[in-house]
Formats: sequence, structure tokens, C-alpha cells
Amino acid sequence: MDKDIRTLESNHTWILTKLPAGKSVIGSKWVYKINRNHDGSVKIFNTRLVSKWFL
Repeated sequence: MDKDIRTLESNHTWILTKLPAGKSVIGSKWVYKINRNHDGSVKIFNTRLVSKWFL
């Protein structure tokens, strides 16, 4: 997860700003998925940062 955050920061995906008056914060969460080989061993770990708010 730390690697993913560093990647997002290095790509300038977001910037931290002060919250404007009268606005609310959109929640988020990390989603994890493990891809496995046919023998059951771990092939790759996937992570995503997703919004917890629907428009």
C-alpha cells in the first residue's frame, strides 16, 4: 500500500488542500485482490483505492 501511495503522489494524482467551508470529505478504502497460479501459489497482489461515495 505504501508503494501505491508513493506512485499516486509521484504521478501528481492528487494534492492536499484545505476543505472549503460547507463541503464534506469523500470517504475511501483500499481494496485488495490476490491473483494465484494454478498450483495455488501467489502470483501477484493487486490493490486499488476506491471511493466510498456514489454520485
